[in-house]
Order: sequence, then C-alpha cells, then structure tokens
Amino acid sequence: MKVDLNKRKDIGTKRTLYGFTSAMFALLEKESLEKVSVQEICGKAMSPRATFYNYFEDKYDLMNTCWDTVLSECFGNMEDLSYSFGAIVDCLVLGFDYMEEHHARIQKIFKSNGRWGQMYQSFQAHMTEQLVESFVNCPGKDHLTYSPELTASFIGSVLFSLFERKIREGKSFTKKEAREFLTASINYESLGMIYD
Repeated sequence: MKVDLNKRKDIGTKRTLYGFTSAMFALLEKESLEKVSVQEICGKAMSPRATFYNYFEDKYDLMNTCWDTVLSECFGNMEDLSYSFGAIVDCLVLGFDYMEEHHARIQKIFKSNGRWGQMYQSFQAHMTEQLVESFVNCPGKDHLTYSPELTASFIGSVLFSLFERKIREGKSFTKKEAREFLTASINYESLGMIYD
C-alpha cells in the first residue's frame, strides 16, 4: 500500500480508504475477486482511478488493506496485544463475535468466492501472517516444541476449520466451545507446551 496505515490519517484519507474498502466488499458479495476490476471498484467508491492508484498498487493491494481493516475492527489495535498465549486465544475468540455480527455479509462474500479462489487464499495468507507475528512476539515462544511460524500455521489451520464450519457449512458452536477448541490446540499434546 502506498499510504502508511501506521501513521495518523487525516479525515480525507480515512474517508477515501473507507470508500474503497466498502466498495471492494460490496462487489465481493456479488462476484469473485478474480472478476472484480479497478474500474468497478472506483465506480462503486465514486472515486477516480488516479485516486485509486495514489493509494494502491492494484486490487490485491486493496484486498490486503481490506483485511487490515477487518482485523482492526475485529481485534482492535493489535499493537496493544500483550502477546501471551491467553491473549492470543482471547483475541481469536473476538473473531467469532465479529463473524456473528457480520454473518450475512461474510456468507455472501464467501459464497461468491470459492475456497481455492484468490480472495480466500488472500484472507488465509493475511491471517496466517498476523498469527505468525503474534507467536513470534509471544513471551512463551521459547517453550514451544516447534517454531512460532509452524505453530502459527497450525493454529491458523484450526481457526480456518472453525471458520469454515461456521460460515460455509452453517454449523453452530458457541464462543465457549471455540475458546476451548483453540485452547486445546495450543496444549501439551499438540505443541509440546501447556497453556493455561
């Protein structure tokens, strides 16, 4: 992205980013990322192509910004995370609140974008990257049997399994069940450590 999201943004930048991310998600409800064009995004956002290219390299760059926006809405400021394993599980469970709140829209987006499509792969890669960062910064990482990267990849797979059951298959489970399942995924048997 051409604009540093870590720097304080003025109201015009916030409005422009909101317009483009909202437009992208609205279009993804109806068609796959592969079919969405920059022209469609700009039309929906009511912004010229020149403005789009002032902010983004291409639609995939915008998609990454969309994921950053979702993570920010879902988990708040990730920099404030204490990076303990308990905090990581708490943070992941917040994702289930977000899914409940936006269930209908998420379902439409993932219905229009197949599991092996670019949007889904982008989502999975972006989320795994955030998990890797969380586990690399976690004070308990020295007690892991496997590398933080491998651990994050494993937890990411667990998380996506829960996500798919919830969104794609319509399976219902409670936040408590999600917490227990994620906690069990970071336990002694699976990763050689004890989480409490």
